[in-house]
Amino acid sequence: MNCNYCTNTCIKKGIRNSVQKYHCKSCGKWQQQKYTYRKFESSEKRNIVSLTKEGASISSISRLIKRSKSIIQKQIFLAGKTINKPHYNEYYQDYELDEMSIKIAGQEDIYLIYAINRTTRKVIDFFIGGRTKENISKVVSAVLCYHPKTIYTDKLNVYPSLIPKKIHKPGRRLTNRIERKNLSLRNFIKRLSRSTLCFTRKTDMLEAVIKLVSWA
Repeated sequence: MNCNYCTNTCIKKGIRNSVQKYHCKSCGKWQQQKYTYRKFESSEKRNIVSLTKEGASISSISRLIKRSKSIIQKQIFLAGKTINKPHYNEYYQDYELDEMSIKIAGQEDIYLIYAINRTTRKVIDFFIGGRTKENISKVVSAVLCYHPKTIYTDKLNVYPSLIPKKIHKPGRRLTNRIERKNLSLRNFIKRLSRSTLCFTRKTDMLEAVIKLVSWA
């Protein structure tokens, strides 16, 4: 048998679970002549990301590409881990901050705290956790790095102590754009939808999905 990686000749090296194993002395790879499960192609990984961004559930993706749900979950999680928060080349812009109530199994009073550019609607940063001053300050600090012209928020009593008064404009009707973004996120990420059977079991998985939808 020739090696699947370097095409050199492999030698027989034992049997495991009634399957002959081969070892390549050139590249050191272990392999077998036939595999029970088909190889996961890179095109399938791209399709998983695309379908996730289009709002397809894990069950739907599993049916479409004919892979198990556990593999779909793993690929979404791994894809999300490879995405880092982008740094935009922008300064003196207007931003909006909001907190969106979400449901995570076994946890209460959990929010998606995030900020967007008021003009481009791009997500600047987000954090998942309780609506505390410490958690909100993480998102506010990310926005302040861009030297904002104005930051619009609701009337939550935490914001005045975190945002300089001269650039802070609180008010319910001043955050219409991020409120509209909330509806879009709930529409495209089923685990954020209200009055549904879909919900998140792990915070890490929700973070991965939000990264894919917002930054991929």
